[in-house]
Amino acid sequence: MIDVIWLSYKADIPARGYWDQGMIEDIFNNKMWDPINGYQFKHTEMVNIDFNNFEIANEGAVIVFPARSQVEFTDRLNEDLKRLKWVVLILTGDEEASFPIEKIDHPNIKIWVMDPRRKNKDVGRLPNGYPPQAHLIKDMDGSKRDKDWFFAGQVTHKRRVQCAKELKKLEAGDLVETESFTAGLPHEEYYERMTNAKICPCPSGPETPDTFRLYEALEAGCIPIADEQTPQENFKRGYFTFLFEEEPPFPVIRNYESLVGYVQEALMDWKNLSNKTMAWWIKYKRKITYKMADDIAEVSGIIGKKEIKEAVTVLIPTNPIPSHPDTLVLDETIEMVRHHLPNSEIIIMFDGVR
Repeated sequence: MIDVIWLSYKADIPARGYWDQGMIEDIFNNKMWDPINGYQFKHTEMVNIDFNNFEIANEGAVIVFPARSQVEFTDRLNEDLKRLKWVVLILTGDEEASFPIEKIDHPNIKIWVMDPRRKNKDVGRLPNGYPPQAHLIKDMDGSKRDKDWFFAGQVTHKRRVQCAKELKKLEAGDLVETESFTAGLPHEEYYERMTNAKICPCPSGPETPDTFRLYEALEAGCIPIADEQTPQENFKRGYFTFLFEEEPPFPVIRNYESLVGYVQEALMDWKNLSNKTMAWWIKYKRKITYKMADDIAEVSGIIGKKEIKEAVTVLIPTNPIPSHPDTLVLDETIEMVRHHLPNSEIIIMFDGVR
């Protein structure tokens, strides 16, 4: 069992429950992916509690630290980390990059940074990810896709103003402009509309190109059009390639005067681009969980274990042809797999789809 400590030194600053911790929660609850070399985790919230009064298992821990609101506690954090023989430190909520990462001092540590900058060397790179309420998406149909595009959000800086202006030139879409963060549609309606769209423009946040909407769109099966610039125009090209450590398959825009063309081009090849984007997203989520598990193993020396039945992926090939007029055989096959391997992953491979 690996300790995950959600740490805040301020009584009025929660340690846990932020929008930008939704994906991190899923990593450490093994909901995003349960890797073969994975672990079971025990979660503890420490808010304004003396670290010396807490018993640490395995002589180390994963520490999740809301960084922007606790810049002044860098020295205290270093002192507390000295108690641990190993640490995986995750710095969240610091869009402005104000936390002095270079001052973290520990002989056996792995650091992950949300909204990283190119100057951050030798750290794990974390995206904003999707918020906790994005779990609503899994219960939605998503098969209708009767809108070409969808954007609902605050239009409060020039990148978003430019985006909204260009979207108004397009038809068959769904545009909802709001005046502030969380002042728009109820979560369920927001995700319902998103899952009914093919494409979701994702203009930048106020400080970085990254935004929750990008990952909500991916979870909802939409092709995002990411924005690689900010209102301050202080980011070089290729931010998302840097963030993901590979070039993503979805479109990335720099000049919103080209947005209409980006949308039209994505719609022309929507099925193909959608398949590539969703496959990439599944792979990326697995990759990041494996990297996190590898970092824990490297600093702790503890090797994760998993029952072999929990590690099997079952591949089922099938052809949608006249001799297979319904899904009866496929349903029976899935039922048989679930009987013998109830927790295995099943991938159905459709060949010859026209």
